[in-house]
Amino acid sequence: MRVTDFRESVGRSPIEEFIDNLSQEEQVDMAVGIDMLSTHGISLGRPWVAPLGKSLWELRIPSRRHLRILYFLHTQRTFVLLRGFVKKIREVAQTQIKVATRRMKEFIRRK
Repeated sequence: MRVTDFRESVGRSPIEEFIDNLSQEEQVDMAVGIDMLSTHGISLGRPWVAPLGKSLWELRIPSRRHLRILYFLHTQRTFVLLRGFVKKIREVAQTQIKVATRRMKEFIRRK
């Protein structure tokens, strides 16, 4: 499977910026999680991933904080990472889902 990240029209990657602002240990945890998604693809299940509906998925990164990446399957072989954040409440906040949904629509429109 291929894993890519959403880039804004100016070329900025919100996922790269999120990862760059994590501690060294969390960056390693994040790399392991993204590698698991790339290696196992759609067969990767809980506790690593959970469906959020509307084609969005949550990648759960085992770490001392609750690191998350929202993503979608663009083609049968490509995952697109949309939004990274530290989860602070039980549910994924609607604001996070709205940002990811907007980015997903923008990514699809550009392709």
